[in-house]
Amino acid sequence: MLLLTRKCNEGIRITLDPRADATVPVGELFAAGPIEIRVLGISDTRVKLAVVADPRLRVERVKLEDK
Repeated sequence: MLLLTRKCNEGIRITLDPRADATVPVGELFAAGPIEIRVLGISDTRVKLAVVADPRLRVERVKLEDK
């Protein structure tokens, strides 16, 4: 489980870890269940999140760009 906080205009990106075997079937990555994102707390400007995912998936913090 990864714990992190995000504020307005920030997000997360979930990708395949570069060290993982890219030929692994997607179904295998979800064999133990789906990616789970839980909101653990909310303050005035931040949200505390918990992300549960297969360790072969990489969860990255990102700053969202205005479009």
